[in-house]
Amino acid sequence: MKNSIYILLTLMFVMASCADESRDNTVVKPKPIQNAQFKPLSGGGVIYYDIPDDESIHFVKAEYALNTGKVITRASSFYSDSIVIDGFDDSEEHAVKLYCVNFEGVTSDPYTLKIRTEGSPLAEILNTFQISPSFSSAKLSWENETGLWIQVVLEITTKDKTVVQTEYSMLEGMNEMWIRNLANEEYLFAAYLKDRYGNLSAKVNLGSFIPLVDYKLDKSTWDYIPNDELPEGMENADLLFQEGRITKFWDDMIDDVMENNLNYFYSSKGFPFSYFIDLGRSVKISKVKVWQRESNWQIQPYYYNGQNVKTFEIWISNDKINWERVRRATILKPANQTTAYEEAREGHEFLIYEDDPRFTPEFRYLEFRGIETFGMGDQYATLSEITLFGIEEKDF
Repeated sequence: MKNSIYILLTLMFVMASCADESRDNTVVKPKPIQNAQFKPLSGGGVIYYDIPDDESIHFVKAEYALNTGKVITRASSFYSDSIVIDGFDDSEEHAVKLYCVNFEGVTSDPYTLKIRTEGSPLAEILNTFQISPSFSSAKLSWENETGLWIQVVLEITTKDKTVVQTEYSMLEGMNEMWIRNLANEEYLFAAYLKDRYGNLSAKVNLGSFIPLVDYKLDKSTWDYIPNDELPEGMENADLLFQEGRITKFWDDMIDDVMENNLNYFYSSKGFPFSYFIDLGRSVKISKVKVWQRESNWQIQPYYYNGQNVKTFEIWISNDKINWERVRRATILKPANQTTAYEEAREGHEFLIYEDDPRFTPEFRYLEFRGIETFGMGDQYATLSEITLFGIEEKDF
């Protein structure tokens, strides 16, 4: 009898344990999202929702598929009431599934929301594309209001071939892309866009044109204008100081770590200071290019530093009496250090008429006016070289 009671109690204990274990293994899903609504934007939008009264919920996630077949997942904290979605390239209807996820990673039943966006952001950006001729080059510009990551693919076609040039950008606002080293022939331009999800825009024909043609002007006839040939109140800063004579400013030798070749500007009157140059013949110019000092005995490299000129002006004249300012330029340091040094070694090039590429009026005399340097607030400044681009009198 005692044995029977013992066996019965043992069976009851085992059955109770199995029942408890079964209850422990039961997956309890969190409650689903409630009352979801969609605010459409270009290429995506914002989903607003109510989180149910469930303390087990850790976060909310959204899942949806793009036309490319790519499945996107977005997540938002328990403390938020919205999720931003993007990647669409049309205004057709799409389904987005919303899930509540608990701390064990268990998802709720899906809440399916039908959405329509305001269309493709790639199409919006492409509609702002404009291309314009410049000197031996062209400039493609566009506006990216939201800072969407894009790849610009530009097809450049001549009578002989088609070349593709690409640019990657996520800069909000106005953007530009330069096409360099173009010849004196007709070019046809077409472009399309690609985003990080693999969406492609349509290809748009941007038109055709023959670029303006300029070239580097010879500096062998240049010389400074003596002060006694200038109007009263106009004079050159000192022509000789330490390493640099003024003529080193146009000797076609660039300062680098191996060879110190620069001009030191010095003005006892401080800034601004001027150097007046006789080009030796009449020209029309399109661009000016300057190089900074690269090194000194303390800092390697010296770019964007100390006495390197940051802002300068270009003035022109035909009679040494009447002068016209045609350009004020500032050397800007790129945020990326490697890019900044590469740009400095290549030289800083400025169109004379930045927003309307064209040649200046004919002139013979040039004033280089230093306005400010990058650092030291003294009477010294330095640059390594200046070069002008344009056309000689025979090509007017």
